[in-house]
Amino acid sequence: MKPIPRLSRLIAAPAALLSAGLALGACSPLKALDALTPDEGYRLVGDVAYGDHPRMRFDLYLPPEGRMSDAPPVLFFHGGSWRRGGKDGYRFIGQAFASRGVPIAVAEYRVFPEIRYPTFAEDAGLAAKRLLEMAPAHGLPSRFVVMGHSAGAHTAAALALEPRYLEGAGVDPATRAGLISIAGPVYIDPQEYRTTRPVFAPVADDPERGRPALYASADDPPAYIIHGAEDGTVYPINSEKLADRLRAVGVPVELSLRAEEGHIGPLLALSHVFEESDDPLTDRLAAWIKGL
Repeated sequence: MKPIPRLSRLIAAPAALLSAGLALGACSPLKALDALTPDEGYRLVGDVAYGDHPRMRFDLYLPPEGRMSDAPPVLFFHGGSWRRGGKDGYRFIGQAFASRGVPIAVAEYRVFPEIRYPTFAEDAGLAAKRLLEMAPAHGLPSRFVVMGHSAGAHTAAALALEPRYLEGAGVDPATRAGLISIAGPVYIDPQEYRTTRPVFAPVADDPERGRPALYASADDPPAYIIHGAEDGTVYPINSEKLADRLRAVGVPVELSLRAEEGHIGPLLALSHVFEESDDPLTDRLAAWIKGL
């Protein structure tokens, strides 16, 4: 049977509008996608606090009873240029993974200008600590996979590749089971760009800080790196450089450069609305996580 074309191609104009809204961090496109997400396939532990600030929260999506696996839980961080975004509207990711037997915590964090780098990564360390504290009560392994999209992928990579952020939160870096980076600006020098320079001002005197790919070492966890080949917001060379550096030190890497997709395409592919009919990205990621 001939595969059904990707739904995003069948409804190209609506998908483009949704992608534009997501890129800008708008809430209504996310709510629209959320409304199309099934209300089944997961158990929700909502609004878990990992700090005192109102933005230091995550939603934990657990597989239904009977679908639990030995997969390490995923800790996901949203994008938004370190300036905006939140956990609301990402139920499509929670549902996609939990329904496949993979627990996932969708986190939000404090943003610029209230904080600057590296506080984003420090918040991520605290979120990881809280997730691991909760793990025994929910029958989860005491290891985790860190994942993010765009600015959230930068935060995820910093947490995975720079042990200081877990150690600062009192977490053993050995609990890192894997990294999933989607369209992350993990290699650029943030001091070279007007939009990122103020966000990374505290590390301006250190040419390596703020560039997680430069910290690749043999102790890092396996990585699954995804990027739209046509991404004009965060260029694919970021993911290619990260993959090269990890492979150079012997870390197992899966690199997926997705043809005809831009900055938001790989994120939308995690939703059942836009997933490939023949080989869903979430199926591949879930299988990879279960194999760690």
